[in-house]
Amino acid sequence: MALALARAQSLLAHGVTSLEIKSGYGLEPEAELRLLRLIRRLKEKVPQRVFPTLLAHAVPQGWAREAYVQALVEEVLPQAAREHLAFMADVFCDQGAFTVEEAEALLTSAKEHGLGLRLHAEQIARSGASQLAARLRALSADHLEMATLEDLSSLAQAGVVAVLLPGAALSLKKPLPRAALLRQAGVRVALASDHNPGTSPLLNPWLTMALAVHMVGLSAEEALVAHTAHAALALGHPELGRLEPGAVADFVALEAPPLDPIYRFGEHPPLAVYIGGERVWS
Repeated sequence: MALALARAQSLLAHGVTSLEIKSGYGLEPEAELRLLRLIRRLKEKVPQRVFPTLLAHAVPQGWAREAYVQALVEEVLPQAAREHLAFMADVFCDQGAFTVEEAEALLTSAKEHGLGLRLHAEQIARSGASQLAARLRALSADHLEMATLEDLSSLAQAGVVAVLLPGAALSLKKPLPRAALLRQAGVRVALASDHNPGTSPLLNPWLTMALAVHMVGLSAEEALVAHTAHAALALGHPELGRLEPGAVADFVALEAPPLDPIYRFGEHPPLAVYIGGERVWS
C-alpha cells in the first residue's frame, strides 16, 4: 500500500487526476481478488479518481489453460462484480499470452457482469486482438505496436480508442504506429504510461507525451489531447479530460505555456493541481 500511495502521489504532482490501476500480477484467482481489494483501499486514501481493472495477464504455472480461463469466468469475474471491485476487464491477447478465443470468452463474461472492456492488442505479434476489440466494441485496444492500417481502421469504425504506450515500446525497443497511419485510419488515439515493474517504470505524463511526439510523430497538441480528452474516452468517461461547459473541472496550473512541458520532456511540472474545482496539490 505504501508503494501504491507513493506512486499515486507522484502522478498527482505531475497533474494526473484520474488513473486506471490493473490487477494481473497476482495470477492465482485469490491473488487477483486481493489486488483488486487493495486498489479499493487505495481509492479511499487518494484524491484522484481510481478506475480498477481486472487484467487476465497470463496463465500461471501449474494450471491447464482451459481450467484457468474457466476459473476466471466462473469465480473471479463474478466475485469481482459482486464486490464491485472492478470497473473494467482487460485481457493480454497476444503471442505467448491468451488466444483470441480465450480473450473473447473472458470479455464476453466480463460484459455480462457489467464491466467495460479493454484489450492488450498486437504488442508482440499481430494476433487479431484489434479485430476482436472492434467486434466487441471495447473501450480501448492498448499497445498496438504491430497493428496494421486494417486493424486501426476497424477500431476507428467501431469507436474503439487506440491507446499507445510509448514507455513500454521504448523499453522493449519496439516501433509504434506512425502518426500518418493513425490519421489515415481516423482512429482516436490516447496515451498512457503503462506503469509496470517489467517494461515501463514511467510515471511522468509529460514525458509520455514527449515520447509520443518523437516516436509516433504526433504534434504536441495531438499528444496533449491524447493524454487528456481521448484518455478519458478510453475510460468511458467523456466528461473528464477537457475544459468546457459541463465538463468536470480537473485542471493544472503551469508557470509555462501549456505545451512547454512536452517540449522540455517533462520539465516545468504543475504549480497546482485541481480536481473537481478543488485544489488538491501545490
